[in-house]
Amino acid sequence: MTYNFSNHTLFAYESATERHVHAAWLVFVILCSFLGDSTILVASIRYNAFKLHGMMVAFIQHIAVCDLLHSAATSLPVLISMIRDDDSSGGNKILNYTRFFVSYYIFTVSAFLISALTLSKLLLLKYPFKTRSWTNTLAHGIGVGIWIASLSVPTLHLLVDKDAIIFDYRIHTARTTIPPRCGKYYCR
Repeated sequence: MTYNFSNHTLFAYESATERHVHAAWLVFVILCSFLGDSTILVASIRYNAFKLHGMMVAFIQHIAVCDLLHSAATSLPVLISMIRDDDSSGGNKILNYTRFFVSYYIFTVSAFLISALTLSKLLLLKYPFKTRSWTNTLAHGIGVGIWIASLSVPTLHLLVDKDAIIFDYRIHTARTTIPPRCGKYYCR
């Protein structure tokens, strides 16, 4: 049995105090994210403050941009829907699809960027003489490739199962429901 978590009566916060505490926490998280990520970007681009290999600095910059986008495109709409105590998209399916697409996309990009940063650290330590020719331009090219390649994951998800995207009042964002045992294009 699957639940329809888009039912406001069953799954929304029962008291306004719980909702306000959660909203205050989100404000704190968003402010820390904007301050921290903008500090990282300014320090690394303008002042060249990080004394690391150029490839690692480039991946750190991409991760900071990804985190800024996550705060602006995912956490901020959750905060707005919590303050309004309803679905901030007004039940509009296009906005729910957009919120789902952006959040899924950003999570995919951040996972691949963190993996690329970790792999570059490993290769820099294991092959220090072979990696001397690596530049931050190469890392930015790999980062852009990750941003572009990651577009396929949420796009395919929307093409295959777009009817399963709902607004979930437990987490105040658009997400996919648990599909039935046999969907339109697949069976478990």
